[in-house]
Amino acid sequence: MQTRWDSSTTHGRRGFGLRCAAVVAMTLVWAVAQEARAKVLLHASFDSQASSYAGQQGFTTKYCKDTWTAALNGGVIAKTDDGCGCSAVGTSTCDYAVYTSGSNKCYKSEPVDNILVAGDAKWTDYEVSVKLRNADDDTLGLVFRYSNTANYYAVWLSRDVGPGTTAACDGSFPGARLVKVSAKSGKGVAETIATSPKTYQLNKTHLLRVRVKGASIQVFFDSDADGKIDPQSELLFNALDATHGAGAVGLYAYQNGAAPGTACAKGGCWLDDLHVEDLGAPPLADQDGDGVPDDADNCPSLANKSQANYDGDSAGDACDPDADGDGLGNADEQALGMDPLDADTDDDGLGDGQEVQPKDDFDGDGVPNGQDPDSDGDGLPDGLEAGVTSPGVGTDVSKGHFKPDSDPSSKTNLLAKDSDGDGLSDGVEDANANGKVDVCEADPQVADTLPCAGGGDAGGGGTSDAGTSDAGTPDAGTPDAGGAGANDAGGSDSGAPDVAATDGSGGGRGGDAAGQGTGGAADGVSADAPSPNQPLTLTVIDSDEGGCQAAPTGGSPSLLWLLCLAGFVVWRRRSPSDA
Repeated sequence: MQTRWDSSTTHGRRGFGLRCAAVVAMTLVWAVAQEARAKVLLHASFDSQASSYAGQQGFTTKYCKDTWTAALNGGVIAKTDDGCGCSAVGTSTCDYAVYTSGSNKCYKSEPVDNILVAGDAKWTDYEVSVKLRNADDDTLGLVFRYSNTANYYAVWLSRDVGPGTTAACDGSFPGARLVKVSAKSGKGVAETIATSPKTYQLNKTHLLRVRVKGASIQVFFDSDADGKIDPQSELLFNALDATHGAGAVGLYAYQNGAAPGTACAKGGCWLDDLHVEDLGAPPLADQDGDGVPDDADNCPSLANKSQANYDGDSAGDACDPDADGDGLGNADEQALGMDPLDADTDDDGLGDGQEVQPKDDFDGDGVPNGQDPDSDGDGLPDGLEAGVTSPGVGTDVSKGHFKPDSDPSSKTNLLAKDSDGDGLSDGVEDANANGKVDVCEADPQVADTLPCAGGGDAGGGGTSDAGTSDAGTPDAGTPDAGGAGANDAGGSDSGAPDVAATDGSGGGRGGDAAGQGTGGAADGVSADAPSPNQPLTLTVIDSDEGGCQAAPTGGSPSLLWLLCLAGFVVWRRRSPSDA
């Protein structure tokens, strides 16, 4: 019957195309999944055409007389057709001994040992499969978890003669056997684990598969020779045995080789496409292909083989929107000229995400706040002003921008050079930059003055006032603490000359921490005025202009000044200018 599509609509064709695409996609996904599902431990196609295959691709033979051949048909088969004889009482002339090296390197190497072995003795859980075809009627099979000729498992398929268990000349056993060979009392002993009447068909290609995982042994056989395994209907053996936990694999032939004159000599017998897959831990998914399994990858969908993770969170740097974990996104940091892989770009102790107005340049120094360790230019790092007591992630203390706050309760405004508006910058008030109000420091949170400031700074020089006179009464110069005296010219009143009230011109002694000092002595005249509680004495100066000065003494200061005034009046009356 011919199938015809309705030409009046494209729905059928479009739907068919979509279905085909879906099938192709599903097939590809299945193929990838099958490829990734297990690790291939070994694959041998025996295409070398080697007449002696032992030594090829890591294979070794365990029957010294037989090196197997791959020169007949693209597969591999034993070259001998040897079997074991029987004694008069029916016991085998062969045993499953371990042959040893010596002057006779093939000591105890017998036909029951005709195994072509490959792989690793440490292999534990795996699946091994092989294709087989037989024109003869004797034994072919698989060996697995092989340690030596006295310790292994085997599956034997035969239509006639096979190796014995209690005796190697048991004769005909059509069917299949699951056998365990193990060393007991110094020699190998073969024991049958399970049997089945199923076996190969002559001149047909079959698939034989064995799965071993822990103590579980499963054997599958393509008995209908269709080249496929049906896991339900073609399960040949399902057994448990924990005798052998690990070992290599091998191909087995017993009295079934390509010796001249046999059915196999013309190429009708072979084993081919030996394949071994690991059944241990399933391969781990790695969707980004970086070599790190998804369940251990901190960026499973983005390749990052190094797994770099600056902030130590669950996301690697390659896929973390805030790679340094400072609260400011990577893109924002890059736009602001900050480092997305440094949580404290300016190393001031304040994380990049805590910087205030990071784009602005508050102090006008050309460096934005986010990159400036002292945003307001007051001499105190931003971290100190914000009350940071210890460096955080990303703060490089070697840069010298971080200073720990000794009193985090006394925070200042990191965008105000003078937080309390008293005219003194925060850096002046906290002179030692430790965040704490110490002796002789002002509080940058309270409008005040420096507590240790007086008329003169500690050890500094003060200034002295110059004395003036009025109505002929001289004033004594009044010095500031520790000041240097300076002379003023005396004033005059009503044309009467005043006595020049002279302060000392010499340098004063530096004040102490309280700003107290002493004025310098005058050139031949008075010292600076005494303190208010200091008594005075009167000295009349004999000079052209006349005058008097007060000096410290033990008397009453008010009485002495009156005496000075009376003396001045007497002198004026006696003056020639009054005559």
